[in-house]
Amino acid sequence: MFRFEVAGSWCWALAAALLLGGSFAGRAGADGLQLIENGASEYRIAVAAEHEPSVKRAAWRLRRDVERASGVLLPIVTLDAVGSVDDQSKLIVLGQNDYTASVGVDAAAIPHDGYALKTVGQNLIIAGNDGPDEPIMDRMYGSAGTYIGVGRFMAQHLGIVQYLPGDRWQHVPALDFVEVPELDEVSGPYFKNRQISVGYVIIGDEDRKRAMERRREMLRWARLAGAGSGELGLAAHEVDDIMRPYVQDGKYVGKPEWVALYNGQRMIPRSAWHLQSWYRFHLCTAHPEVRDITMDYLRRFFAENPHFHIAGISMTDGDRYCQGEICRAQDAPGVTDSITDRYMNFAIDIANRAAEEFPGKQVGFFIYASYVDPPVLEKNRQIPENLKLYFVRNGTYYFDEELRLETHRKMREWASITPEITFYSWPASHGFLGLPLSDPQWLVDNIGVMAEQGYQGYRHLVLGSIHARQPESYLWGQLVYDPDADVDALLDRFYDDLYGDAASIVRAYHEKLASHVRRVNETMILEKDQGDDAVSKYEDRVVAYYAPVMEELLELLDAARTAVKGDAVRSARTQVLWNQLRVARLMVEAIQLGRKIDAGQADRHEVKRLDVVRRHFHEHLIKHGNSDVMDIRDLTEVPRYGRDDLMRYLLIPQDYNKWFETPIDERPRSKWQDLSFRYVEPEAALAGDVIVSAPTTWSFRLDPEDVGQRESWHEQSPDGGWSSLRIDQAWHQQGVASRAAGWYSTEMTLPRRQRGVSRMWLLFQAVDGQAEVWIDGVKVGSQRGPTIQMWNRPWALDVTDHVDWGKTHRVTVRVKKYDTQGQVGIWKPIELRGQRGD
Repeated sequence: MFRFEVAGSWCWALAAALLLGGSFAGRAGADGLQLIENGASEYRIAVAAEHEPSVKRAAWRLRRDVERASGVLLPIVTLDAVGSVDDQSKLIVLGQNDYTASVGVDAAAIPHDGYALKTVGQNLIIAGNDGPDEPIMDRMYGSAGTYIGVGRFMAQHLGIVQYLPGDRWQHVPALDFVEVPELDEVSGPYFKNRQISVGYVIIGDEDRKRAMERRREMLRWARLAGAGSGELGLAAHEVDDIMRPYVQDGKYVGKPEWVALYNGQRMIPRSAWHLQSWYRFHLCTAHPEVRDITMDYLRRFFAENPHFHIAGISMTDGDRYCQGEICRAQDAPGVTDSITDRYMNFAIDIANRAAEEFPGKQVGFFIYASYVDPPVLEKNRQIPENLKLYFVRNGTYYFDEELRLETHRKMREWASITPEITFYSWPASHGFLGLPLSDPQWLVDNIGVMAEQGYQGYRHLVLGSIHARQPESYLWGQLVYDPDADVDALLDRFYDDLYGDAASIVRAYHEKLASHVRRVNETMILEKDQGDDAVSKYEDRVVAYYAPVMEELLELLDAARTAVKGDAVRSARTQVLWNQLRVARLMVEAIQLGRKIDAGQADRHEVKRLDVVRRHFHEHLIKHGNSDVMDIRDLTEVPRYGRDDLMRYLLIPQDYNKWFETPIDERPRSKWQDLSFRYVEPEAALAGDVIVSAPTTWSFRLDPEDVGQRESWHEQSPDGGWSSLRIDQAWHQQGVASRAAGWYSTEMTLPRRQRGVSRMWLLFQAVDGQAEVWIDGVKVGSQRGPTIQMWNRPWALDVTDHVDWGKTHRVTVRVKKYDTQGQVGIWKPIELRGQRGD
């Protein structure tokens, strides 16, 4: 089903028969190297005295994994210590050195991240193209051929495979006898760029030591799988860095005409949150001074990062494209839904200028959102050699056959314009969710088109837990290194090694879910917004994906757990699958119950059941957050991106930053954040007449010990313990660094009675944090919605029964923010508004 062929392609990599073969399963014969015999070995791992970092890592990895499989600890020695080496030395020689050169290993023939495997008498050589840079790092640009070669040698000849990050996902067979056949081959990656970014790495763990270990764990896996790149730098969204010199003291100080004109207004960032955001600026790319500013950024970037190969100048996310005349004049005539020509005009101009100032460097630019269509104007199809393009497409395009074929057509046309192009996508999944779903077919199709068209590489982004996307994540590493690999054989081995007696059951589980999701997506409406073709209505998606097949999926996983009972390692792996599915099950049940309650159709048992489900979901996050089951940060990100409908019936940990510091098996109970809040705009208050505006400066007092309510600060007039603070800026902007609770207090005097006013509201234009409000010591209401929804939204309290005409009232507001993002406090005006009429 998943096998494909690439006509006319070349590939350095090992043939699939060799990759999936090997002699680790039986007793050694008489002709090969007897690496291990009867649980013992005469072999040593030998490296040059002065070796590259990847060689050291390769030696450590080989020794550790061989010991795990056989109990044999292979010594690591230097070639200097060995002395003269002959054909009977019984060495595993790692890395390039004088000895490897003397026996015909040609360093010049080994590509970046490639390696040679060669037997010489009783010696084994694994010699890679190894650079001086640390190979296990986020950008993975340093050549690590020996390290990759060791990983592939172990998979081929020892049966030791690191399928996913973490020791749990490494298959380590018991080895008593290992024979290595005669070898003489050179292998290397098909694609030049094989970069992967994973939600598994983007974690909120405050324990930096543990966070770094998780990062290294993921990177070690990715490198063994063949991920890497010979180029340092990405075509990232760097507009905020381009414009950084023009933000001073929390204000934009550049020219208004530099930013996009949208709906008649210049998109000038004004709020504290917006000024801190990485996507704060949308630019007028046709403005000549914006291009000069971009060149200034390149000068700063390459001066500060002389070892980087690529500087990104990609535009900001979002669809607020400039509508000014000079930008529109650069669009292709008659084309109404693509702005590619204007952006390619910009990128080509910058690349041409950069070629003169920075020879040997490249400029990176995303082909993205409303500019994925190839340019129309011939001048914008003349791509300079130093302009590296990344064709970006959300994996959800695969859900729609027409869109899939259209995407492949565009991929082919872009490849015909420039060879400097890399594909960038993320899986056909749930955006930022870590729910289980793996469908390898879209990945295979993509890589087939890329290989056919000569793409330089594939940058892959996995959002949510990488382990929720097995075996897709494993296949990615194999296919970007060798797109000719036999996918069916890879999948057979994946399931057999990881799940043993449950292999066919787990495979049926993955395929059942994938085939069902494909059927759902054939009829589900895609939000074709020229942004990321994201599927709308996350609630509907979760229910539609899982509810109809939930019982079948649970039965399959029950059967899988039974099949591996008594096998501790495989039982742990199937338990991960069970825990992943339980996240989806709890979400589905909460959504279904919540909707029923909202419609007034639930009985009292169902109301109670929703409370139980909510608590179980919260406890599940506490137990499994930031693990191979899920990454809670990805769940909490969903509402921030306008998908608050997904989580509204659930409880997430309010204090998740704190319990990340505690090992999973020791985590205490957590307070929770209730996401059932639904924002409703205060239309009546916003339409009312302003009766009186609150002063700009209020009395203010921090409450780090949270004693204000107990000591009734809301009943007191401010004394010497209070200072002054403005309400048109968050308190961090005014020099208050604390994130404790803060109390505001002021007096508002109402005018004489105004005829016809029947209701009055206290309208808050924006408060970054949850708020409680008192008038004359009497609580009149609160705003308890999540700050990720409410930080910049107006809300109002009906105070008709709490204020009198012609009187002065004391207004007290307590603000507390429970997450660690952004600013804190009141930062927009407060007004008393009235409604006239009955």
